[in-house]
Amino acid sequence: MITILKVEWVKQKKWLILFPLLLGPILIFLFMFVMNEYNLQNGRPFTQSLHILQEFLLLTNSYLVLIVIVMFSSFIVDIEHQSLMWGRLLITPFQKWKFFLAKVIYVFILVQLFGLLTWLAVSSLGLLYGDGYLWDFFLPSLYLPFLFSLPYIIVQTLFAMIFDNAYVSICIGLGVLLIHQALPFYFLPWSSMNPTLFVLTENDFFLLVHVVILTIGYGIGSVFVYHRQTFSLGGLN
Repeated sequence: MITILKVEWVKQKKWLILFPLLLGPILIFLFMFVMNEYNLQNGRPFTQSLHILQEFLLLTNSYLVLIVIVMFSSFIVDIEHQSLMWGRLLITPFQKWKFFLAKVIYVFILVQLFGLLTWLAVSSLGLLYGDGYLWDFFLPSLYLPFLFSLPYIIVQTLFAMIFDNAYVSICIGLGVLLIHQALPFYFLPWSSMNPTLFVLTENDFFLLVHVVILTIGYGIGSVFVYHRQTFSLGGLN
């Protein structure tokens, strides 16, 4: 498994990954800074402005998480589709499921790094206005949806792998982007990313069990679907 992870990292286009990973949190910080300045200039105290920012994040952050997952899953998987490497990879002595797991691991790591950098950047607003680092304040609304996004990362990575046309998996991700707020059911893979759960639910153990069950269920289902595919030319046959 370690060998597969090392090879996976070597063949990736680093600039394609690092550019959005670094630029995204900076742009989000600037947007939140401008939004906060607008609130202050309209006579709202900083404390009230922070709550406005938090409410905005509660309403919109799941969209951000979905976009980030779709983006990084496409980046990580598309290298095989472009070079038609799937057929050659799967005739190696490594077990087939390890290639899927390696993709999921890298997508998960990149999504977590994006979420952490964004959380740290936005939390630094408190330093600019004399309130110190706002770690705890923005944790539920900003970072926890990234942390608990593994069930949907598994599903979206599967879509990116089984369809050789990246536009198909991206369109599926965009479709989920449009409907996920209308279908916030607990059994769906994107339900664990709903930031309102972390504010409205006092039982942290319930949230953890919810994520674990979704991860196991969709993980087993995704591996089963992945194993049934024939990757002769790098896509779904």
